[in-house]
Amino acid sequence: METLTLIDRRRLMVAAILALAAFAASVNLLFAALIRMGAEFQIRPEILASVSSVYFACFFVASLAGGNLTDRYGAQAVLLAGCAFTAAGGLAFATGSGLPAVVGGTVAMGLGGGIIEPMCSALLNRLFPDQVRTALNLSQAGYCLGAIGGPLLMSLLLPLGLNWRTFFFPVALLAAANFGLFASSAFGPAPATPAGRSIPARSGWALARHWPVLQPCIVILLYVLSESGLSGFLNIYLFRFRGAPEQIAIQSISMFWGVMLVGRLLAGFLPARLPDLPLITGTMALAAAAVAAAAFTNGWPAALLCFVMASFIMASAWPTVVALAAARNPTNANTVIGMTVAAGSLGCIISPPIMGRLLGSLDPALAMSLAALPLLLGALIILVRPYSVAVELRTEA
Repeated sequence: METLTLIDRRRLMVAAILALAAFAASVNLLFAALIRMGAEFQIRPEILASVSSVYFACFFVASLAGGNLTDRYGAQAVLLAGCAFTAAGGLAFATGSGLPAVVGGTVAMGLGGGIIEPMCSALLNRLFPDQVRTALNLSQAGYCLGAIGGPLLMSLLLPLGLNWRTFFFPVALLAAANFGLFASSAFGPAPATPAGRSIPARSGWALARHWPVLQPCIVILLYVLSESGLSGFLNIYLFRFRGAPEQIAIQSISMFWGVMLVGRLLAGFLPARLPDLPLITGTMALAAAAVAAAAFTNGWPAALLCFVMASFIMASAWPTVVALAAARNPTNANTVIGMTVAAGSLGCIISPPIMGRLLGSLDPALAMSLAALPLLLGALIILVRPYSVAVELRTEA
């Protein structure tokens, strides 16, 4: 990136943060609208929540493909496609009607998010190679802003009679603005691949056989399994099983992401000399304890406090795991970051049906507290050795 000026880098960073905000707003508005959407379609919201599995199935495919496409065609074209998909999905939700529009919008926004999140992270890794953990924490703060703003506005305006579909217009507009920013930005030359050769599509699968690549994938899968279960079902749990008012239940999503925003902003200023592994283990283990503690509370305020505490504590885990994966594999950062984020999306795919089933068959407090188990397991797996400092992809002749 040596040909880019500081202004160019900052412009791309702003574009990446805004793109992440649009992506976050899209998926969290989907969760926040479940109560009203379920009433309109006469489907229980915990069952309708399974539509998010379609979102993250598309996200998974796009994340895996995005890294290889970026290595082949450059970041700009891939990011423009991600913005276009997100805008199309927002318009489908805003203007369509019935379940077909919901499914179509979910597919489009899933493809857009699957490109935006990993490839914006890879872009920031390339822009700020000496400050990756800081850049990723700050960029994920942008994600949190989108996750906060959409549900918060929905909680305030739905009771006034505004239709839930209306909130997806700003998602489409922001994605269109991001498209313009990326289209008009200078990206600089693509980083060279080993020996000047292109990376074949199957190389990612070969790379996944190495523990330094596979380990962060497993840990981020477990992290997202918990995070998705908590953020996706927190409003339903508080509204249906703890007696919280609907407005408070919807606002709980904004609270969850609000404290995570603060946590990630603070984590962005942690000293670079602080080792990644203890940071990941400590935050995931302590967050697991906070989630488990919610089962022993009475009333919705105490339960909500436990969950937002967990969100704050585990805020830095996702960016740190992705930064660790990129640092171990500098030559193949696009591919490896795409694989790592794709692995995390698997947690989003399987979490809704699992949590929906648990809430329907177990004591609800126990069901929500089980989200602590993946966090605890991930805190232990990240410490498993052996691993090397870095693994470089050997392209085939």
